[in-house]
Amino acid sequence: MITRFQNRIDPAINGFTLIELIIAISVSVIVVGFMVMFITVPVDNYIAQSRRAQLSTEADIIQRIMDNDIRNAVPNTVRWGINGSNVILEMLNTVDVAIYRDFGSTSPQSAIDELTFAPVAPDANFSTLGKFKSGAAVSCLATFRLVISPDQSSATTDVYAGGQVVTAPANTLNCNPDPTFNKTNVTITPGFQFKTPSPGKHVFVISAATSAIAYVCNLNTRTLTRFSGYPIALGLAANRNAAATNHVVSTNIEDCQFPNTPGTSLRPDLVSVYIKLKQILPPPAPPTTDFYTLFFQSSLDYSP
Repeated sequence: MITRFQNRIDPAINGFTLIELIIAISVSVIVVGFMVMFITVPVDNYIAQSRRAQLSTEADIIQRIMDNDIRNAVPNTVRWGINGSNVILEMLNTVDVAIYRDFGSTSPQSAIDELTFAPVAPDANFSTLGKFKSGAAVSCLATFRLVISPDQSSATTDVYAGGQVVTAPANTLNCNPDPTFNKTNVTITPGFQFKTPSPGKHVFVISAATSAIAYVCNLNTRTLTRFSGYPIALGLAANRNAAATNHVVSTNIEDCQFPNTPGTSLRPDLVSVYIKLKQILPPPAPPTTDFYTLFFQSSLDYSP
């Protein structure tokens, strides 16, 4: 008797069918895709925020540097203009400042103390109320010049034009502190005839050789450069004196504007600074452009 055994396979131990395998792979791809999306989106956002934070930090540095220079400028010496592809903001740095004695002083030495103005003959002696901040020795160096009530409305009152508001290169200064009367006696040799009294009775000290400061926005090279330590010149120029110290403040400049309002007897100069920054990621990164607009206003520490 022949017995036949028939092999039977238990369905419970069967493997995946091809259709089941395809479905499993498809679901896995979808799940991985969602995981990648959930991971890459936050990472991309973080990278974008980091780029914008860099622009924000750069704008903050620009504001701090420019605000410090503007606040310390001599009143009515801030000017701006456009020269080709360059937008220029220029000013004269205040080395020192004091309040002068004018006509009507009750000092027992009023003949020496009072500073007279045009059309009176040139004055060679006057004194200050209190002392210069930096001390007489610092404020009366041979290369320093005195400025009183500058105004860019005419050549005779414009410091840059060598008007009748700033002592000439031929004038030398001598300062002698007087601790008894808490003042500083100033001698100008030869005497100088200042044109107009200062509303605030301020006399400013500048260095004719190094007081000029300029910020130049080159829209072609997209740079903002600070120039300092160069002589006073009549016109605005993008290329400063070769002896000037220059420092590149930003390499992401898109646009610049520096409108300003001259100071009066009631308020100091007000300078508005508008700078647009643009950052473009270089290859091989995906082409991405970020913008940041900086706008602030600075008023000078001193009124005319």
